[in-house]
Order: sequence, then C-alpha cells, then structure tokens
Amino acid sequence: VNDWTFKSTDHRAVNTTTKIPTTTRYKCTANTIECGKEPNSSSQIIGTIQSNAIVDVYDISDGFARIKYKNQDAYISKKYIIKIY
Repeated sequence: VNDWTFKSTDHRAVNTTTKIPTTTRYKCTANTIECGKEPNSSSQIIGTIQSNAIVDVYDISDGFARIKYKNQDAYISKKYIIKIY
C-alpha cells in the first residue's frame, strides 16, 4: 500500500499514515541569515545560518520559510534562499 499522496493545495508530499510533511531543500544565498522565533522581521533571533548552507524548508508563508533550527521551529526570510530540490 502506498502511504504517500500529493497535496495539491501546498504542493508537498505528505505521508498519509504519519501525517508528516516532506520538506524541500533550499540553499542560503546571503553571507548569513538570522533565524527568528516568529515569521516576522522583529522576531527574537535564535541563531544564524551560514552562506551556502542547505536547509530543509517545511513551508513558506508571507515571505518567511519555516525550518528546524536546533530542534525547534525557526523562520528565515525567503529572499535569501533558493530552491535546489
């Protein structure tokens, strides 16, 4: 049985058994990107991502990409990442 399906609303594959979304890989294009706790430019900074680092993006909304940073949700500006696969 194939437990994978394509969700046409957000263009991501989701395992229908576990409900865990897949991620899309992006590469950081800026020298550093600040990771915030919330998806806005005035959010508390919890860390940085270095240039050319590869990040797994869970979703993108209102100009911010949701990633995992040190096992917690974090947000980075989508202006400084490019999709690689």
